[in-house]
This record gives sequence, C-alpha cells and structure tokens, in this order.
Amino acid sequence: MCCKWNAQRSACVGGPGKIVEVDEMVFGKQKDRLGQQHEVQWVFGGVERGSAKSRFFFEPVERRDAPTLVEIIERLVRPGSVIMSDGWAAYKSLGRRGYKHLTVNHNLHFVNPKTKAHIQNCERMWREARSNIPR
Repeated sequence: MCCKWNAQRSACVGGPGKIVEVDEMVFGKQKDRLGQQHEVQWVFGGVERGSAKSRFFFEPVERRDAPTLVEIIERLVRPGSVIMSDGWAAYKSLGRRGYKHLTVNHNLHFVNPKTKAHIQNCERMWREARSNIPR
C-alpha cells in the first residue's frame, strides 16, 4: 500500500537553481522493549524547497551506499539543482555530477553557519510520514 501511494505521488524534483533536501530514514524499530528483533525498512527521499505543490520523492532502499543513493538522485533530481544533505559519505560525489552540494553536520549545528544549508524540510517530511503509519 505504501509503495502504491509513493508511486502515485513521487516526482522528479529540482532544476537549475532549485534547492532539494535529501535524507534517509528508517521505518520500524529494530528492537522492541522486550529485546525482540523486528524488520525495518530504510527509505531515501528528497523534498524540493519552495514548490507550490509539495514536490518530493520517497524510495525504499536495501542499502544506503553511494551507488544506490546517487543512482536515485540522478534519476529523480534534475541536473543543476542545489542539493542539501547531512554529511553522509555516500553524497560526496554529487558536486562532480552536475549538482551544487551543500552539507550540514548535525553533530555541530542544525543549520550550517557558513552556507545556511539545512535539511529541516526533509526532516519534517519524515516526521509527517511516520505519524501517518499505524502503530
């Protein structure tokens, strides 16, 4: 059901000068309070800032490595976009692939003091997505 909803609403985002925030999030709990293991699903997504309609994409991923995430970005984020992300190493090649790449280190700041980069819109998107999933 989630995959069908995603396929109907996800879209290519960005374009020259447009800002796209990207991030990954885990859905589910790895262990419950009794210590039992449960399945989790990593999801990679992005949101275009300032779009009239909320333009975004979600994609379930098995791995969060550079080949996986960069392939999704190249497929769903238009060249010339400004991509903002956390400091995850998988994103390091984006500057060489036709994107301007800005990062924020969440261990130090929520907003990069030099570049003003942040991914708060993406974080909010994850919070809203999680809040609509039944417990």
